[in-house]
Amino acid sequence: MVHHILIEVYRPKVHHILIEVYQQKVHHILIELYEPKVHHILIEVYQQKVHHILIELHQQKVHLILIELFQPKVHHILIELYQQKVHLILIEVYQPKVHHILIEVYQPKVHHILIEVYQPKVHHILIEVYQPKVHHILIEVYQPKVHHILIEVYQPKVHHILIEVYQPKVHHILIEVYQPKVHHILIEVYQPKVHHILIEVYQPKVHHILIEVYQPKVHHILIEVYQPKVHHILIEVYQPKVHHILIEVYQPKVRHILIEVYQPKVHHILIEVYQPKVHHILIELYQPKVHHILIEVYQPKVRHILIEVYQPKVHHILIELYQPKVHHILIEVYQPKAHHILIEVYQPKAHHILIELYQPK
Repeated sequence: MVHHILIEVYRPKVHHILIEVYQQKVHHILIELYEPKVHHILIEVYQQKVHHILIELHQQKVHLILIELFQPKVHHILIELYQQKVHLILIEVYQPKVHHILIEVYQPKVHHILIEVYQPKVHHILIEVYQPKVHHILIEVYQPKVHHILIEVYQPKVHHILIEVYQPKVHHILIEVYQPKVHHILIEVYQPKVHHILIEVYQPKVHHILIEVYQPKVHHILIEVYQPKVHHILIEVYQPKVHHILIEVYQPKVRHILIEVYQPKVHHILIEVYQPKVHHILIELYQPKVHHILIEVYQPKVRHILIEVYQPKVHHILIELYQPKVHHILIEVYQPKAHHILIEVYQPKAHHILIELYQPK
């Protein structure tokens, strides 16, 4: 019913994507994609009372794939793929009260490994590894009454990762990572009766990040970050019975900041700041027993925007926008008993986006 999303996107000449999704009583997904000339993919999926999947893909001139599947009361699968000039694949399957399978395959130049493990009333594991000059890994794990995991990793000159996790009565996770010269990441997390998370990251020469978090009976968070030569940030936070925050930041040669804070039965704050060449705007709104809003905007040749919103018993919003030739946006939203949103966007020639969503009960 609650979750935490942490997304980091480092993208100078070296690409690094870190995604963490904590979901109490459900699971934890940790994805790291290092993609300069050296490719490293780390995926962790923790699912209380269900299983744990750990996938590591080191892909320099030496390829190492490590997959671990921990499934209490069911089995344990450990797959290691070392692929230098000599390929070694080690698969271990521990299944208490059932059996143990250990497969080792040494394959110097070219090879193909197909492993199928059928276990009535338990699960089905299908692993295909094609590894000549083009690397393709296909892993399917069917588990009746539990879930379905489909992982595809295409890695010739163009990298494509497709991960699907179907979990009846629980949720659906769909992750796609296309990474040739144009980088596109699509993550969907459907969780009936809980929420829906949709993350899209298009990153060729133009960077666009779209994050949607629908949480019935709780709130709705919509974040869009368009970042070619013109930067536009749109953040919407709907929280029934609490408030509504709408932040828009248009930043081509002319800076425009629009912040709206609707709080039923409390107040409404609307701030607009147009900033062409150089100036400094300082706005402070103190409202005892209600909240405190502090906005600082320094914008000579180096743009710096600092917005703080303190709201006892409600939340705290901290927004920093550094925008000279190097753009940095930092947004923090603390909401006791509700959630915490932290967004950082570093954008000189190297783009870095850090988004954290903490949502306790």
